[in-house]
Amino acid sequence: MGVGRYFPYANTRIQGEFTYVDGEQVSEADLDLMALSWEARVDRQIDDWWGYYVAYHGVHVAQTGPSSEGQCCEDLTDHTILAGIRLQLGGTTLLQQDRHGVTFSMPDVGRWGAYTTEAIDTGN
Repeated sequence: MGVGRYFPYANTRIQGEFTYVDGEQVSEADLDLMALSWEARVDRQIDDWWGYYVAYHGVHVAQTGPSSEGQCCEDLTDHTILAGIRLQLGGTTLLQQDRHGVTFSMPDVGRWGAYTTEAIDTGN
């Protein structure tokens, strides 16, 4: 997993993220799993308590392994565009928050789990 952030202004953050996972999927089918995710995001803080963001998020999940009953593997790519409003407590700039606060950069494994356990119908 890698995250990069750039601040052209104290209240504007441009962020890029990339995550790669490759290994065995724990299941009865003995499948291998490869997952990629990538994201581009822009945050803009308007004043001390609110701002907005726009983001693009992509995920690619591929399963490989032995075929059982004619069904084996999934190969899925998903693209999502997000936009929203951010409310914050504590009037500091985005740059100050990044340098002196906590940033929660964690891989989006929730989507990978949903795709590989068929919680989301992939049409296969």
